[in-house]
Amino acid sequence: LKFPPKARWPSIFVRQMGGSSRRLEDEPQISLPFMCCFDLRPPELNREERAALWDLRDHYCNEAFDPTSRETERQLRTIWNSAFPAEKIEEAVDSPQWKQLGFQSARPRTDVRAGRLALDQLHYFATQYPERLQTLAKQAEEFEYLLAISCFNVTQVIILFFDLFNQPSTSPVARAAPASRIQLKNFASLCASSPYGVRVVLDETFCALVERLHKVWKDMRTTCNCTLMDFPAALRKTYEDHASFWSRPHSQIADLRSLSSM
Repeated sequence: LKFPPKARWPSIFVRQMGGSSRRLEDEPQISLPFMCCFDLRPPELNREERAALWDLRDHYCNEAFDPTSRETERQLRTIWNSAFPAEKIEEAVDSPQWKQLGFQSARPRTDVRAGRLALDQLHYFATQYPERLQTLAKQAEEFEYLLAISCFNVTQVIILFFDLFNQPSTSPVARAAPASRIQLKNFASLCASSPYGVRVVLDETFCALVERLHKVWKDMRTTCNCTLMDFPAALRKTYEDHASFWSRPHSQIADLRSLSSM
């Protein structure tokens, strides 16, 4: 893989919370008396781990989506051409063909509703793993689910689980709990220690979960008489697998590949 170089953080990066709203890493954790005796108290995030979370919040997860920008045009064109190399396009114009990739409408820009990150992450998948995207696009039609919309849902699941989104939002998984302090620390620790930077950890998590969701739904379709009305159950199973993965510490990005095949 050709990951981008790690971005350098400012020497003083951790934001002073002061009067701002409390974030997940600042929430008080329940600590029962016996926890102190056995050193089972919820772990605190160190300076570098907190900086990693704020790097994601400030520079990646809350960028506004501009449907008219040249970057949006370029990303949509690249995504389509990676998924369907035999049907390449020169312009990302509105067309019913976008439904073939799993958009809801013929106007793909209107389906991007949770900020720029959703399209950024799908574009990352398309450029890093074009062959995998081609397989998913082909099989998604066979197993009758909307690939692009599912990818946008996965992005939302991730950023809400780790409290990376600054605006109030509802998870596509009903009653989904946010990350525990342990899960948040394990994620932040990998982000802080990765030689490729925080963004690659976030994007590789996305890629692994997209493939995991596809596998879960494929298994459901081949073993049960499922319809698209049952797709939320596949999304919930993927969310649960994601939560379970971060219950343990991970030291390298390669560990994320196990998430896609759990």
